[in-house]
Amino acid sequence: MIRYLLALWFAAGLSAQTTTLLDQADEAFRQGDLERAGALARRAIQEAPAAVQGYMILGVIAAQKGEWSASDSHFETVVKLDPASPYGYFYLGQAKLYQKQWDAAIRLFTSAIERQYPETGRLLVELAVAQNESGHPYEALTTLSKTPPPDDPRLAAQYFAVTAFAHGNLNRLDKALEAIRHALQFDESAPDYWAFLIDILIRTDQMPQALAEAIRAQRKFPDQQEIQFLFALANYHVAESPLSRLALRNLQEADPADARVLLAKGLVERKEGNNAAAIEAFRRAAAPASPTLTCCLGFCSAKRAMTPEPKRSTAKPSESTRTTARCSWRWQRC
Repeated sequence: MIRYLLALWFAAGLSAQTTTLLDQADEAFRQGDLERAGALARRAIQEAPAAVQGYMILGVIAAQKGEWSASDSHFETVVKLDPASPYGYFYLGQAKLYQKQWDAAIRLFTSAIERQYPETGRLLVELAVAQNESGHPYEALTTLSKTPPPDDPRLAAQYFAVTAFAHGNLNRLDKALEAIRHALQFDESAPDYWAFLIDILIRTDQMPQALAEAIRAQRKFPDQQEIQFLFALANYHVAESPLSRLALRNLQEADPADARVLLAKGLVERKEGNNAAAIEAFRRAAAPASPTLTCCLGFCSAKRAMTPEPKRSTAKPSESTRTTARCSWRWQRC
């Protein structure tokens, strides 16, 4: 798609040999041969230092490898060489987004809008991500209201997911639930969407539904610790569920070192009426103390919490849960 966007952008002023090198680099990139694409792009730049498409290709390759310093440098060169074009601003904004530099991403995406970046839906979704992450969920929802869901299923899923996360930050849980279900209709492959769905169902006391979705999710993502922990948590809240031990085993297999293994063990022991074992598990889980685990320890130790029947919780999810759900944005090729 680089060729589609940029073929006419910088053709003027480049030698035939340089243009050929850039075409070959673009072809190699689209075929997934990043090493060859990078080598050809560097040769083109050596022959023509103003070959912006070469810097663009190198920037995207570096971003895909997580080499953010190099990626930033290449995209900054694109902006410097052609400040009137929206492309450098957009891709530099994406690089900042992946580095969680939200304010910088917002500024760059705004510059891309001002320069009429052609993929409006994609741009506004990325901008809304940065706005929501920077603590401005209202602005994110306003941005998304300016465009319909994109036609591309993956981008449509992101559109509805950001909508859900923004509503969740505003404690509009019903709207968050509706939006995340829409996201999953377009893309069931994102574990963070499933985690957010289960978390919202637990927060709204829809425990049987939360357990049903957790059962589906843990089968799809057996190695995802967050999913497996939510499976354990949903089991705890459904007294008649016989799957609590299975959920604990799954979490142990996903990551034995995860502190939530002990927390899940405590929940299982408490559900089964083994309060002394539950308290010990919670104490060990809180051993470096965290507000979530310490709170759970107090919950189990309280006199009113010593009955075998689980008590439902409407507590908000931990910051790690919310951030994980919001931040899993895959790098998009040009």
